[in-house]
Amino acid sequence: MEYSLRHHGIVTGISSRTLSVSIASGADCSGCAVKSVCHPGGKPQDEIIVKATIPRSERTSNFHIGDKVEISITTSKRMRAILMALVMPCLLLVCGTFTAIWLGTSQTMAATMGIAVTAIYYIILYICRDRLLANPEWIVSG
Repeated sequence: MEYSLRHHGIVTGISSRTLSVSIASGADCSGCAVKSVCHPGGKPQDEIIVKATIPRSERTSNFHIGDKVEISITTSKRMRAILMALVMPCLLLVCGTFTAIWLGTSQTMAATMGIAVTAIYYIILYICRDRLLANPEWIVSG
């Protein structure tokens, strides 16, 4: 399995199958061409805490709070997140707008319908966030 996205972090919590890992936002952004979009001024604002699954082969290992670890995510799961967060809303915006135009509404009403459909999608994502985040998708690899 190829892991395309890797971050280094510090263990902040431990359970039987998962670790809570704190990642300094922007820690691995030094070589990124669009880092100014995420962190205006070049300064990271916060730390991000993620839950990471401990692979079966490493469950016998002893992780301790404060240990430095590497977490990673597969390409397919990263693409799924991009699809849900970026592609679907754009498609819904365009489809909602063109459907409203096809139904004979004004352009203003069509634009409003496109935005409304996209807003409803984001509300549904927000309501389902616990289910979406229930299965940690980050893997501890070091």
